[in-house]
Amino acid sequence: MKKVVTDQQKTTVKKVLDYIRRYWFYLGLSIVLAAVTVALTLYIPILTGRAVDLIITKGQVDFAGILVILERMAVVILLTAAAQWIMNACNNKITYNVIRDIRKEAFERIEHLPLKYIDSHSYGEVVSRVIADVDQFADCLLYTSPSPRDGLLSRMPSSA
Repeated sequence: MKKVVTDQQKTTVKKVLDYIRRYWFYLGLSIVLAAVTVALTLYIPILTGRAVDLIITKGQVDFAGILVILERMAVVILLTAAAQWIMNACNNKITYNVIRDIRKEAFERIEHLPLKYIDSHSYGEVVSRVIADVDQFADCLLYTSPSPRDGLLSRMPSSA
């Protein structure tokens, strides 16, 4: 079943990308760190396989070789954790700044609404709606930003 994308959806996506584009440095850094995280995560099973290969039979174990691999694994795990932490900090910075920009723009527009609109709607209703919609959008940006990108990046090496 083919999905139909309307002009309104395209316009909305363009607006969102315009807001995010202001923070291109953090977006680029987040994408690079996602690639680093995926690469390092995929390297751990390789190291585990190499460690298993050093266990030949009972009594024939290269403990010195396994120790070197375990040290390398510890470094890889620490680098992965650091990359993920920085990536999440970048995603949070993007999300909170975009939301701040949207709220600021929305309240500036509310201040310039015609009196006819304000008379027909309570000010609290308008402000409440803006706050609720922006909060929902913030949750969407914050909770979905890493997953599609990480999923795509982790499938690329396995499909090659």
